[in-house]
This record gives sequence, structure tokens and C-alpha cells, in this order.
Amino acid sequence: MPPARHTRRPQQPYFWRSGLLIAAALALIVTVQVTLHFRSACMFHGCGGDPAGILAGQDHPSGLAQQQQQQQGSSSSSEGLQLDAQNSLLPPSLDMQRVAEYPHVDECRQCKDWLKKQAMGLANNDTHSLPGIQVIVGLPDNSFKWQGSTYHIGPASLEQDQNKIRSCNVCRGCRQLLQPMPKGLSWLGSHFSHEVGASPGWMVRADSAAAAGGTAAVKIWCVPVPKPGSHVPAVCKPDAIRQQLQIVLALQGVAKDCGLDSLLPRHWVAPVDGVLPGSGFRVSWDALWADLVVGVSAENFVHGGKPAVKSEALLEFLQTKLNSTQVILAAIFDLLFSQCDRHGQNLYFLPDGSISLIDNDQAYGSSWRPCGVESIFLPGTQKHEVVRLGFRYVMKKPEYFPPKHPRGYADPLQLLDYRCHAPGGAIGTNYPPPVAKCLKQLSRSTPKAIVSKYSYPTLDMAAALHQRAKDMLHHGFEWTLKYGWPQNPSPTRYKWSKACCQMRLSAPSNSSSSSSSTPAKEQQYTCTAWRDESAGWSTDLPAGDAALGIAWDHDGVDTGSYNLTQEWSDVAFEQPRL
Repeated sequence: MPPARHTRRPQQPYFWRSGLLIAAALALIVTVQVTLHFRSACMFHGCGGDPAGILAGQDHPSGLAQQQQQQQGSSSSSEGLQLDAQNSLLPPSLDMQRVAEYPHVDECRQCKDWLKKQAMGLANNDTHSLPGIQVIVGLPDNSFKWQGSTYHIGPASLEQDQNKIRSCNVCRGCRQLLQPMPKGLSWLGSHFSHEVGASPGWMVRADSAAAAGGTAAVKIWCVPVPKPGSHVPAVCKPDAIRQQLQIVLALQGVAKDCGLDSLLPRHWVAPVDGVLPGSGFRVSWDALWADLVVGVSAENFVHGGKPAVKSEALLEFLQTKLNSTQVILAAIFDLLFSQCDRHGQNLYFLPDGSISLIDNDQAYGSSWRPCGVESIFLPGTQKHEVVRLGFRYVMKKPEYFPPKHPRGYADPLQLLDYRCHAPGGAIGTNYPPPVAKCLKQLSRSTPKAIVSKYSYPTLDMAAALHQRAKDMLHHGFEWTLKYGWPQNPSPTRYKWSKACCQMRLSAPSNSSSSSSSTPAKEQQYTCTAWRDESAGWSTDLPAGDAALGIAWDHDGVDTGSYNLTQEWSDVAFEQPRL
């Protein structure tokens, strides 16, 4: 039997195998080129979707959001304080009909169209050929220098092209994932919704290695898209914003030297580059960063809880747990820096009894109206009187038919009066050693030297600080509060009333009894312990326009009856020397 014949396949030519390898290499090169071109185009424009997960990774904002969503809700602060999570960490789908009314463009769609054309070989590699726009926003000069660095608080110029003003669903090539500020928090069995605030600037939060706790609050100006709750974009006023930033930074430097910086969240100016949540608008310029304060405003704590804080818990915190040393330091801070906006929303309570002072830029007479000092801590100021007597009564609202009597119950915020926390009800010249040392240094300095050291925006502000320090050092705290300079105009200078330093619950007017477990908002409070009995309990008001601090200029009745500027005309106080 003949041996079996072995068949073998004909050998393929070598050049055919080489062709396959070459084709595969060319395909790989084309794929890499398309990917790189897509990357360069969409990262150049900074926006767009992420088709097929080309840019997926831990550093991509969507990846960061997924990680944060997995971790959300598992962390809480001590003593039951819990931040509320937002419903969505990434912006929702862009409402193009609304956004089209504003001077910026959706480039994400352009990136996708370019990618399709590129894949079909119908587009060139010149990303500059994509359509562009011009945006009118801000002013040409929106920069300022501070401590040797230059900062930009808005777009670089009046005319912005597509590469600088963007509108995106998800930001690519951004430095930060910008998220909404917390809606509120829960504490002591109550929920507190955070106040929106009147500032036209956007407030968002972002992770930052420079921030205490790793998360910062970011205030962004000159955004041509309205912030949530508003209907018009903010007007960009670089000079005013520059002054505001410089005040905050200069004040922070002095506060540190005076041992008062523990009261403040730390601030710094740094670039922000990301998409504003809920709008799809990308910002890429400098902003004001600050440590995120996890607490509840004093106003919210007393009047805003849902359900309201139980009255016994409220009084225990304000009368027992509140840090009296910090209250005294806060009163010193507000007087020294001529703070003019220290109402109950610009003071935060923390669960351990400590406090934090926010929004400190209305200082040194830079407020929207003439002002020397206005603080909930300080008697004789309007913010203090509003808490004591009621807003409508103090402001004479409406002026045509003002209320004849003050509020009929005691507001627990009166317990913040510094006299209730200072030994003997007064500070005098008994300052903490770091404060006393600082007052001496400021008094011995000059306004020009203060500007040079702390970079105040104007010489007048440094002069105000210099004079305030001299008065506090040589005349004491109480004298300076009554007679020192800067000084409130006569319609906003009030007689001192005795301080309400301890409260008890009283039965509501429509009830014959009261339970200590009744929510605070349903309770009425009565003062039971007083400071400075000689001051009496005055309900008189100064004459004049309480809102503007000027002479009365209304057709209605002025319920004011005195003028402290005239009564104290024999008191001599120094005018500052520039």
C-alpha cells in the first residue's frame, strides 16, 4: 500500500503578510490621529461630551462626580450636623433657548460635528476654522496687583473669541469640578436652608488642597449669566471688585497680626477654571476662594429652622455653650475694622459653640451708605437696635404710617451683646495681649506705612484703621464705640439701652401656658437678667432717615426724637491724619 501523501497549504507570499501589518499600522495611526485631533479640538475648546469614553478617567469631571456621588451621604460632622447633598453634582442639560439670549456659544456641538467630519475625511485639522463669536463683558482693565502678583477678575478683554468664552454640559480640560453650594444642613433636629445672599457674584464650591477640610467656597464675579434665583447677569465693575478683594485680603493680614484670624475663614485669590453648575457656562479667570464654613447663620439658627429649634436647646446654646471669648473678640474685630454689615446672616454658629465671621468687606466707610460701624454685637448701632426693637420700628417702615411701638417680645439674638460676655459688662482697655500689642503697633505706624505693609486699596482706609487703633488703645473700647472715628451719621447713632443677658420662656399671647419643648418660633421670650442698669430701656429713635443715614426727606412722620451728635458735641475726638 503506498504511503499516505501529506498535503500542505500553498505558502502565502511574504509581501501579502507585510501588507496586512502595514494596513494595521496605518489604521492605528489614523485612529490615534483622530483621537488626538479630537482631544486637541475639544480640550482646546474645553467642552463637549465624552464619546465612547475617550477621555474617561479619574481626573475627568464626570469620573470625579461619580466618585463623589458614591461617597455622598456617608460623612457627617460631630454632634449631628449633616450637610445636605445636592440632587446633581453635574450641570443639567443646557437650555439652549435660554442661553442663546446671552453672548456666548455652545461649542460642544461644534466639537462633535468636527469629529464626524474628521472621521469621514471631510474636515481639515485647523481647529481655528470653527465659527467664533465676540462677547461684550467686563471692562478692558480688570486686573489688580497684590503682593507682587497680578490677578484678573474677569475675561481678559472686551472682545472674547470662542476659545475663551464657552458653554458646555461637561467641562474638559478644566482644573476644578464646580458644584453648587450646600442647600443647607441639619442640626439639633432642625433643617436650615442656607440664605442665597444679595451679592451678584456666583458662589460655588470646589475641592482645593489649600482649603481647610479640602473644600473651598468660591466667589466669582463678572459672569454674564445670572446666578440661580436671579434674572439678570451681574454688572462687572472691576474697580469696585478690586477694592473689595483688597479689603478682604488686607483685613485678613491685620487680623492675623492682632490674633483675631481664628474668627475668619481664610481667603485667597486664585484661578478658577470650570463649568458653573446649572448654567453650562465656563469661567476661566481669578476668583476669591475661602475655607468652607460648615455652620448655621445666627439668623437662621434662631428664626429659620424647620421645624424650629426647640426653645430649651436654643437657649442652652446661646446662654451656656456659646464661646464668650470669641464673642468679645468679634466685638473688638468689628469695631477695629469699622465693620458695617454684621447682621445675623453674616455670623455663623458652629456646633462646638465657636463662631465664624463672613462677608467682612463692607468696612472702613466703604459701605453703600455713610457708616462708622454696624454690628449685632455692639450697642448703639442700628444692627443691634433692629434685633432689640424690630426692623420695621427702627427703620420707620413704612414712613407714611410707621409702627408706634417696638416689637413686643425679646429676640434671642440680643444675647450676642458683647456686654453679656465681657467680665463686668465692659472691655475698657483690657484687651487680650495679641490685640493690645497690635493696637500699639498700628498706633505707632502711619497710614502710608499701613498701606505699604497690608496693601490697603486707599490711604483713607488705612487712616481709618490707624485712628481706630489709637482711640481703642488710649481711650478704651466703650469710649471709642460711642465717640471714636469713623463715626455713624446722627440718624443711625442710638442711645445705649441695658443689655438683655439672660432669657426665659413666656407664654405666647394666645396661650395660658408654655412648654419647654415647644418650638422656639412659637414661643415668646422675656429678659430676666440685665447689664448696665443705668442705661435704662430706651425705645426712642434718633431723628432722620434710618435707611440712608441722612436728614428726613419724606412726606410721612419722622418718629425720631433726638440727635446724639448734638448731645455729644462737647466730646472731642481726633480727626485722622493722612
